[in-house]
Amino acid sequence: MEPGNRPYSSVWDVLTILALSLVVVPALAYMSCNVLIGAAASFPADQLQQITLAIAMSAQEAALFLLPWGVVRSVGCRLRDIGHVWHRPLRDALTGVALGVACLIISLISERISLAAFGLFLDDAAVMQMLTRENELLAGVLTASDLPWLQLYMWVLVGLIAPVAEETFFRGYVLSVFGLHGGERKALVLGSLLFAVVHGYVIHFLQVFLIGLLLGYAYQKRKTLLTPIIAHGIMNLLAAAAVSIG
Repeated sequence: MEPGNRPYSSVWDVLTILALSLVVVPALAYMSCNVLIGAAASFPADQLQQITLAIAMSAQEAALFLLPWGVVRSVGCRLRDIGHVWHRPLRDALTGVALGVACLIISLISERISLAAFGLFLDDAAVMQMLTRENELLAGVLTASDLPWLQLYMWVLVGLIAPVAEETFFRGYVLSVFGLHGGERKALVLGSLLFAVVHGYVIHFLQVFLIGLLLGYAYQKRKTLLTPIIAHGIMNLLAAAAVSIG
């Protein structure tokens, strides 16, 4: 996308979309579905909670995808302008597979580094408690439901829907906006920091930041979101399987 005085070029647009996607839209979806499904169906309270949570998470991912799309369309651009274009699909896909495995390896290494760093200031029990709490967030999403169809959907959400939505926003949209103001390198660092901050981790902050750098670098080099989307999806599925089994 070319620089210019366009609505999407403001960093405030990025923050506004984040606020809407992470807070406003999921909250509205959760409250609305809790009332509507609760009134129309006789689900037990725990199942109703699981279903409404899944809908809220889906609404969050939908907003991360649709709001940037709406912004770029409002200035006459298309999804291809924020990375939804395939140059060499097979090569891009294979690169994404390799990158996903590489991200997982780097994630494991950086986790050890983070544990060692936090261990310098906190006792081991406190550090491990923080690690367990963060790991349980993902495991809880995938295993909390006793509805088979909902468990299957949550795996699809983690492995496919979330990577498409988050890569569209963080790599396709955010890197473009930040790049208009500070160039590709600055955009890559700031976009990766934003990616890590939004996830809300402490122990895993470093690894999410490094993963953001790798995914962003892959997008900047290959000029397509196919590679980071596949890498993100593979990494999510492998990490989710490891956490669920563990």
